[in-house]
Amino acid sequence: MDGSWFSFNCWFEAFNYNYSFVIYPNDVVKPETKYWNTIKKNMPDIFWTRIENWAVPGVPDCYGCKDGVMFWVELKITKDKKVKLSPFQKAWHFNHAKQGGRSFIMLHSLAESLSCIFPSSIAVSHAALTSSIASYTHVVPGDPSSWQRAQRELLHCPLPPSPQKPYIPSK
Repeated sequence: MDGSWFSFNCWFEAFNYNYSFVIYPNDVVKPETKYWNTIKKNMPDIFWTRIENWAVPGVPDCYGCKDGVMFWVELKITKDKKVKLSPFQKAWHFNHAKQGGRSFIMLHSLAESLSCIFPSSIAVSHAALTSSIASYTHVVPGDPSSWQRAQRELLHCPLPPSPQKPYIPSK
C-alpha cells in the first residue's frame, strides 16, 4: 500500500442493504483497535462482538460468549502504568457486578508490554488501575498458553463479592 486509504461500497442483495467501509493502512490503526485484533486472534474460541456505542455511555467495548458463559470487556490502552475509568464506566460496571454479571477491564500497558485483566467489581473501587492489582497479567504479544490462561480468567475466574453500596458518578 502507498499509505492512502481505500473505500469500498458493497451491495448485499439478500439483505437489501448498502454497506460502505474504509480500510486504512496499519500505521493509522488506533492502539485499541490493534489490541482488539490481538485479542480476537488469540482467543478464537470465544464468540466476540465489538460494541461501538455513543448513545449509552459506560457500556463496555466488547461482549464475549463461550459455552454459555457471557461476559463484557472494557478495553483500555495506556502509555504509562495506570488508567482511570470514567464515572459512566464505573457506574455501568458497578451495577452489572451488583446483579452478578461477569465484566472485566482489560488494560494493555504499552510501557510494561503487559495485558492485565481486572474484574469490574474490583475496578470500580480503585481510583486508578495498575498492573499490581490485576487478577491476571501476561506479557504482550504473549505465547498461546498465556492467552489460554487469559481466556480461562474471563470465563471461569471466581468473581469477588458484588459491591453493595450504590455508585453515584460525580458530575
